[in-house]
Amino acid sequence: MFRKEVDFHHKIAYRFEKAYRLNKQTDERKQTLNLDIIECISEHSGYIEQDPMALFYCLYFCIYYKNDDLIEFLRVLVTKLKAN
Repeated sequence: MFRKEVDFHHKIAYRFEKAYRLNKQTDERKQTLNLDIIECISEHSGYIEQDPMALFYCLYFCIYYKNDDLIEFLRVLVTKLKAN
């Protein structure tokens, strides 16, 4: 469990930072990296279901790196988890 948690946090942090740095180049590239973040969240869905606070970690990065595009995605995901 701990290994999955660390793996998830490192991957998410790296992808958000990369998306922020490349945001200034092209919007298309940022969208590609946002899809990469969504894919990473999907890969670790089992961990997220056990520890929903991991989504708030992602939300923190959305605010810190000014990535407004993923906030709505996370909002929907939190709502779906809350329903279950």
